[in-house]
Amino acid sequence: MKTLFDGLHFCGADISRNGRRRGSFVSRSAWVLSLIAVIGAATLGSHAADTAPAGNDLRGILPATVPADLSDAIESLPESWKPWGAELSATLATLFGGQADAAGQRQAIASLRTKLKTVRNSIADSRYHMMTEQLVGLHGSLKRRADVAEAILDTLEASGAAKTAQSGVELAKPVSFVAANPALRQNLTALATAIESYESTRNSTAAGAVRKAFDDVRRSAGDGGSKITEAVTSSYLNYNMRMVVSEKFLNRFMAQKRNDEGPVDDCILGAKVDGCQITMTDVGVDLQSSPNTVRFDITLSGVTNSNTQGVTPQATIFTQGYHQFWAAKQIDFNGDTFATSPARISVNANNTTTGATTKFSDVPLLGKIVEGIAVGAAKKKRPQSEAIAASRVEDRVVPELDSEVNKEFEMSNQNMESRVIGPFKELGLYPDARAFSTTDDRMLASTRLMHASELGGSRPLRTSASDDGATIYVHDSLLNNAIDHMNVAGKTMTEDELKTLIEQRISKLLGKPMKLPASAKSDEADNSPKTLVFAKEDPIRLHATNNQLILTLRTGFKTKDGDEIPTQVISTPINFSIQGDNVILERGNIEVSAAVKPEGAGVAKQIANAGVIRKKIETALPRREIDRHAVVTRDRLKLTVSLASVKAVDGWLVFWLN
Repeated sequence: MKTLFDGLHFCGADISRNGRRRGSFVSRSAWVLSLIAVIGAATLGSHAADTAPAGNDLRGILPATVPADLSDAIESLPESWKPWGAELSATLATLFGGQADAAGQRQAIASLRTKLKTVRNSIADSRYHMMTEQLVGLHGSLKRRADVAEAILDTLEASGAAKTAQSGVELAKPVSFVAANPALRQNLTALATAIESYESTRNSTAAGAVRKAFDDVRRSAGDGGSKITEAVTSSYLNYNMRMVVSEKFLNRFMAQKRNDEGPVDDCILGAKVDGCQITMTDVGVDLQSSPNTVRFDITLSGVTNSNTQGVTPQATIFTQGYHQFWAAKQIDFNGDTFATSPARISVNANNTTTGATTKFSDVPLLGKIVEGIAVGAAKKKRPQSEAIAASRVEDRVVPELDSEVNKEFEMSNQNMESRVIGPFKELGLYPDARAFSTTDDRMLASTRLMHASELGGSRPLRTSASDDGATIYVHDSLLNNAIDHMNVAGKTMTEDELKTLIEQRISKLLGKPMKLPASAKSDEADNSPKTLVFAKEDPIRLHATNNQLILTLRTGFKTKDGDEIPTQVISTPINFSIQGDNVILERGNIEVSAAVKPEGAGVAKQIANAGVIRKKIETALPRREIDRHAVVTRDRLKLTVSLASVKAVDGWLVFWLN
């Protein structure tokens, strides 16, 4: 972006080593103005030197203390990890509130990279299986901070280098663009502060502050913010839903076996051929490597067995056919539509002549001789007959495959528009970014639901992938962005009205009615809160961490008698476990606090309110058992899909299906 310095150009200005000036009056004037600007900035900087250093380092930009989530993660490490954790804490203290210069801070970041490698190696080590989720969470939090810190240093360094090079001025001590452009440090400080606020709260105000500071940094950075863009995009503007689906899992839905019987009525090599045939076919999916689409083949592999007789005036020839074929039709999906390619086929035909009859067959001795001659003549024509048989198989299979698959995916395209794209757009839930790819045995799909003032996901650490199942990653940013699009902020709603709203939205997305579990019935005389008065910002927030989904409500309440409880902040962890055929959802300890801290007599009233609300939440969120198996019906075939595992870690809900 252009600054005052850009406008001066420094056209032809130069100061030689012996101090002799060269260049035009404009150049010399520009040089004088630049010195004034630098001196002025340095003077301003000297007044704030104690609190906000103006150099190319992190002091005054990153928070003065190590983020609480990192400190807590280190503190929770088992005893055998304590020495390692102490080293990590010391390294973090160098970045957050330390006195190291840029070189020392880079050394600290390099040390963090080494620590991250240790964590990744431990995650892959079966000896640390019991603490995998704990290590994954630590890795994500640590890597995001290391990436952002290094990007800030790179941005400061690149900005200074860019402006020094642009000036064409050689000084004994190069002029610091950062010192002369305090807006850059201010914007970087605002970005780091907003990121830490978002890490701890997940609220929309912090998300909006991250987006604003991020834009400001890119405008003020000498390099256009390329380094900070890479770090922020990877950690906070990334896809917030990802799927990894194995080929074996897809084949469970697509695979079919078919048996088709029918007559043979043909004319081949001058013979009238009649008989019967049966074709046994396996239908499947074969994933194909593609960097930007979901690409797969619908495959048919099968065998046609036939028993025929070919009649000519000279003889009747009996033939058994065994024809193997493999056919495929390529499909590409770009996120909106399916595109099909023409089918292709390979046939291996095999005809065996099993006998013959002639008009001499009843004549002793002569009959066998003539039959042998007829069989020999038929065998000589075997290559021709097999080529014709292969052609007949191709003529039958290819049009059928093309017709059925084209029809199926034309219908799928119509359904995509009417049942997926349309409803998602109507509800404000259609992703703003998508990426699809396939390998020889995996389908990968990534999407992001994020609007201009919102944030997306991070880059999850995939510890493993199922060879025969599917893994779905859902980031809490997707859940929170979707909740915001429900537009309940600032609204007053009864429990039933909220339940109906959720049911309507889910039903629209599913394309069929959906009912939430019924709430426990309360006593008619019960005067507990029945109406919610949602806060204007972040009325409902979710955060996936430490194998819990933390539900935070910001809402006031009204009782049946009209009594009002001011806005409360209610935090409830929900724990997941799989026991037998069920997924168990259990509520943890409920924390209730007033959004505005009460004083005086209000303290006692708040204690009473908190008790009432806690009881209300306990009733609304009882222990639930949900069947972890779902039956999917396709072409009268019933398939069971089971939830094998569910984890909540580092902002992600991770579901394993098999």
